[in-house]
Amino acid sequence: MTRRYVQVILLLCAVAWIVFNFLAAPGIVESAYDGRSYDILNRMISGRSVYPVEFYVRKWTIASWIVLVIAMAVLMPLVSFTPRQLSKAWTRYWFRFSSLVYLALLRIVAVGAQLVMLLFEPGYSLRQLASVASLPDSMYHPLPALQLFLLPFGSDARPSLGCLTVVYWITAVAGIGGLVGWRSRFSLFIFAAGNTFLQAFAYSFGDLHHREALMIITLWLLALSPSGNALSLDSHLAHRNSARPKTVQKRSMFAAWPLLLVQNLFGLVYLDAALRKLYAGGVEWMNGYTLQYYLYSDASRRDSAFGLWLARQHTAACVLSWVTILWEGTFFLVLIFPRLIWIYLPLGIGLHAGMALAGIASFPQFIALYAVFIPLLWKYGGRSLAIKCGVLRRMLAAETPMTNPPVQQPVT
Repeated sequence: MTRRYVQVILLLCAVAWIVFNFLAAPGIVESAYDGRSYDILNRMISGRSVYPVEFYVRKWTIASWIVLVIAMAVLMPLVSFTPRQLSKAWTRYWFRFSSLVYLALLRIVAVGAQLVMLLFEPGYSLRQLASVASLPDSMYHPLPALQLFLLPFGSDARPSLGCLTVVYWITAVAGIGGLVGWRSRFSLFIFAAGNTFLQAFAYSFGDLHHREALMIITLWLLALSPSGNALSLDSHLAHRNSARPKTVQKRSMFAAWPLLLVQNLFGLVYLDAALRKLYAGGVEWMNGYTLQYYLYSDASRRDSAFGLWLARQHTAACVLSWVTILWEGTFFLVLIFPRLIWIYLPLGIGLHAGMALAGIASFPQFIALYAVFIPLLWKYGGRSLAIKCGVLRRMLAAETPMTNPPVQQPVT
């Protein structure tokens, strides 16, 4: 069977899946909701007294489209290109030669931001850890990440406040080492492990949030990559008496993949956020009243005057709701059309800053991790702007070529 036939069959399956979702799936969901379908389908709907049938139809619609998109994204390349072509495309995308400076800048910004929050933000302080550690054992349900650290002591072991204090200060010292680039790989590994341990413990009492996840992942990526090979004390000491090129000219095939991975994770995180909003409220989420409710609720709890004022502006809330959904749902386009970064990134900073001022939620980690988009900003406009303004002229004159575009077609 030729590749063309396989592609046609795959497309026909996709069309059949779409037709099924529009014509048959709603009736099946309604039958299961009424208890008139197969027993296994009837049991899958457990909130009949809480949610109307439209909620489950919308839930199925969103889930089915996600399955279709993922299946097509995985299977279409497999049936369109040979393994050799896919291997070359994989290598050219993830392991292109790139300047180590971009990775080093991410290390400085990400580690610096996390270190500042660890030392100065009340939610990460030792006092907060002591407060959490004082909670009763009945509330303690260790997360898998914490169980992995405590495996030698038993999966249900509970660290004492003394242990948490030691881990806290070791993490802080390691963060300073990672920030300045001293024993970079070791310092970053300890910093990532320490933050994972402390955060996993704090979230083992039922109160879970998602803002730390992307930062923790990034810290591990920095520990596994050559992020300390530029703009670091290690690099300075290693090249102080050598004739090797300066750090700004350094390039590595392992310098791009952490940046690209976090860029792609941003696209997935924001798309997930948009789909969850639509899943919970459908298009009604954008009517403005939903955002007004959250604004009033959170701003009242956090005593935000700006949030309380904004909660009374229905038109503004309606516009912000649409802007948020469209921005989150299409952020991944930055990975396909990199020039859009000049639109999406300032808008993202504005939205996150506005959320923090209004008292809804604060995501300083996300703003810090926007440093992964520095290569795109530099390549698509930043470099020309620097030349036009006469900034960094000497460095630009001796600069090696920048990174390749983030999306490349498979090699044929």
